[in-house]
Amino acid sequence: MAEHNIHVQTVLPGPVESNLALHYFTENINDEHKGTQNLPKLEMMSTERCAKLMATGMANNLDEVWITENPFLLMLYMNQYFPNLYRWFSKKFLMERIGRRTKDKTSSSEDKKS
Repeated sequence: MAEHNIHVQTVLPGPVESNLALHYFTENINDEHKGTQNLPKLEMMSTERCAKLMATGMANNLDEVWITENPFLLMLYMNQYFPNLYRWFSKKFLMERIGRRTKDKTSSSEDKKS
């Protein structure tokens, strides 16, 4: 479409603050998902900042834009440019961290019951 002065940009956003999670896995868009309070808390970018960065990418005619905060951006770069290192790192550290977080939630919920 370049001959018609139409450009296409691929935008890859990371976690962005929105109400979208409230309606995950519901049959009716007007129903809120009951389990949203148990979703993991992530460092999320504001929707305004994400929109500004997308507009900056369009203004600069970039073909692809990765929009996210660290550590997610670092993980994207590592996955893109060092896939073997990323796989090793994710297996060794990320799975351990997820396991710890799950264990912490289980123990804190047991403490509340006591």
